[in-house]
Amino acid sequence: MKKYLSLLTIFAIFYTFGLTQELTSGLIERSQIDEKYKWDTKDIYESAHQWESDFKSVEQSLSAYERYNGCLGDSAENLYECLILDDKTRHKLRYLWLYAKMNRDVDMRNEKDQERWSRYSMLEAKADVARSFIRPEIISLPQETIQEFMKNKRELKIYDHYFAILASQRTHTLSKDKEDLLAKASILVDNPYGVFGALVYADIPFPVIKNDKGEEIQLNRSLSWRARSSPDRDFRKRGYQGYYKSLSKYKSTLAKNLNSLIDGKVFMANARKYNSTLEASLARYNIPVRVYENLVSSVKNNLQPIHRWMSIKKRLLNLDTLYLFDIRVSMFSKKEKEYSWEEARDLTFESLASLGEDYVSHIRKAYANRWIDAYPSPGKETGGYSSGPYGPHPYVKMNWGGKLFDFYTLVHEFGHYVHATKTMKKQPFFYADYPSFSSEVASTTAENISQFHLIQRTETKEEKLYQMEQYLDNVVLNIYNSAFMADFERQIYRQVENGNPLSAEKLGELYAELLALYYGPDVTIDETDKYVWMEWPHYYLDYYLYSYATSFAAAIQIAGNIQQEGDPAIQRFNAFLEAGNSDYPVEVLKKAGVDMTSPQPYIAVAEKMNQLMDEMEKMIE
Repeated sequence: MKKYLSLLTIFAIFYTFGLTQELTSGLIERSQIDEKYKWDTKDIYESAHQWESDFKSVEQSLSAYERYNGCLGDSAENLYECLILDDKTRHKLRYLWLYAKMNRDVDMRNEKDQERWSRYSMLEAKADVARSFIRPEIISLPQETIQEFMKNKRELKIYDHYFAILASQRTHTLSKDKEDLLAKASILVDNPYGVFGALVYADIPFPVIKNDKGEEIQLNRSLSWRARSSPDRDFRKRGYQGYYKSLSKYKSTLAKNLNSLIDGKVFMANARKYNSTLEASLARYNIPVRVYENLVSSVKNNLQPIHRWMSIKKRLLNLDTLYLFDIRVSMFSKKEKEYSWEEARDLTFESLASLGEDYVSHIRKAYANRWIDAYPSPGKETGGYSSGPYGPHPYVKMNWGGKLFDFYTLVHEFGHYVHATKTMKKQPFFYADYPSFSSEVASTTAENISQFHLIQRTETKEEKLYQMEQYLDNVVLNIYNSAFMADFERQIYRQVENGNPLSAEKLGELYAELLALYYGPDVTIDETDKYVWMEWPHYYLDYYLYSYATSFAAAIQIAGNIQQEGDPAIQRFNAFLEAGNSDYPVEVLKKAGVDMTSPQPYIAVAEKMNQLMDEMEKMIE
């Protein structure tokens, strides 16, 4: 789990960098930024000295685990004491992590903060070793023993759901020596990701091209993506084809590398007696396979809106042929409005007001108490995040640039922030965390509510058309494109599972075939598009891409319910935000009124898109 979260953080930083790198020149030093725009970490620790004290305390307490190793089945008291010890240790580790990370992230040049972070990482690794016996030992206990322990010691009842999760993993857990062997083998299985990164981000040479101003630039991935929103079509084409044609020269190597990864994942799934790699991957987060399958089938059954949107783009851009490098350019281009930090703050309160005063009051509190870090500065980590549970309270990190993108990033992070705040208030530490399947629903619901509001409050037709276009493009990227990529991923894994090796030709043909299906007859798929699969690091995370689509679809349905019903839908949403990890993720989401095993969320997406396109075409006509 930790590995996957860290990779996702890297991706978030990587993608955001492509949009904010223009802001990093001419930055002022952090010491020159007014204190009110910088977060105050004293709620975590008053000083570094207190951090050191807790660090030593945790370090010394790790030996206490040893007395329970091999003895959890001896008595209910042993099991309970060990779980309490583990909760307390992990809670302190969370504080140590939060303080070290937040101080490091605001100035990556600071050697003391880097050293503190390294020391924390080493301590966490030691803690993982010390506590590594707990899960396998509980899994090995007969269900009757667990039930008897809970009956004899009522305090264990709070762990009932945790015990149920471990029981479901019993058939997929091997003997200790085999588990140790698989743990060592996992390093080899994950090696293709490192090969991909070294090749695509370091070794492959990309050409120098001319941008839309006639200036020579060194092409890279982020510049290729930025080129696609340029009104200059020749620049869009140069940026797109230059990048993917460079990748295509290494297509055989990248295909072999991806095949090696999937071979490893198939081996691991078979070793643990799963029916498929998909089942093995989703089991990590207790997500049923039918959620993934429902996404792909439901989106395929509702492709009319994206086909219609592509047809509108082709017509309004006045193009005889619409290529993939054309679909991100604005049909209603205008000088983008910029927002000051204070304007964005007030707009956040205003745009999220429909979620109720209680929701907005948590965000007001973050501003009032300096729990937000606003501006970029030299050495500050790029991108944005909310620290999440479980600390004294969540924090929000931004690199404010004043663009609409920055505003939606801010709203997105406040969605995470309120989610964590409500979970911490309602749940014990043990159930205060949650998978990305749930967390991204909270953040994208806030985004959707805010985007709906901005569309409605626009003062001119041109501005409204622009806002509607941005929203529709966002739906295409997060739902339709993510579902298409999830479909592609599932099909290539099945190929390997069935004993059919992957080649660059097979991958390219399948990718182009699915592109044509999902994007429809108004988009012309050419030879270059066959190489796009090579750029995505997500395929090395095995079955993660689907969660972008499920989260966004769920958010659209929740936001729509809130618009239509008001308070009853808000109460359901709050129940979801408060649930944390106290139930299975799909069941938690049902508290918000959304069933991701049903096609209804994707039908709601189609209805929302068609509603906006109806309104847009009336305005244009």
